[in-house]
Amino acid sequence: MSMLIEGVKSDYNAKELHFTDIYSGRGIWKKVTVAERMEIFDLMASVLINFELPVFYQTWSKEFKNDHELAFKKIKNLKIENFWNAQEVDHFGLMFLLFRMREGIKEIRKVIPGDFDESFQVYVDEGIAKAGNSIPIPCKGGDIFKEKVHFESSEHNLGIQIADFCAFIISRSQWIMMNKKGGEDFGSDKHILAINSKLNHWSPDIQFIKGDEKFMSKEGFEFFMKRDRQKKGCPHYKLMNSI
Repeated sequence: MSMLIEGVKSDYNAKELHFTDIYSGRGIWKKVTVAERMEIFDLMASVLINFELPVFYQTWSKEFKNDHELAFKKIKNLKIENFWNAQEVDHFGLMFLLFRMREGIKEIRKVIPGDFDESFQVYVDEGIAKAGNSIPIPCKGGDIFKEKVHFESSEHNLGIQIADFCAFIISRSQWIMMNKKGGEDFGSDKHILAINSKLNHWSPDIQFIKGDEKFMSKEGFEFFMKRDRQKKGCPHYKLMNSI
């Protein structure tokens, strides 16, 4: 990662990697060719793929809260360490992610004995709190997480830049699928989907769909999601408003 960042600084005068800007060709990336920008995506992907880094991905929305109304009633007034507030979208999203990471790491330890057996320090991109703050973790870390969450700037934390890459790839892949029209192929978007398919996902319920890409569409993707919701006993509503 250090070599990659130093190379990007040297070639493009970029202090850090913001993949939304790289993909869109914004700012310093405006005059950089698509091929060069995709090469940066491939280099970053190679880091995750070659080291098989586990990727935990969690979203949260009002619809999710409605699906689990009884559970949320129990935590309505839950506050931790006078900072974490379960009623705040960004607070609860992070709390839920840490919970799923904790359970996922427990599972990894079973699958690969001896690996991931250390106590991990949690780093979070500044936003909920300013860079430099350390706040007690909002869930029981056990022997998996250390006691405090450290908030840092992505410019000074390469791990956060890796997380930014994963978030972009996964979110963009969802957007591509939800805007896919039947009868068309994916075109250049196939590159992003290919990277996403190679990431070591641990948290999403992934529905693999095989077949001719021309027959894939947002309507077909919604069908699989609606069927999944029905199996889980979740209420029906227009999914396009919540993704």
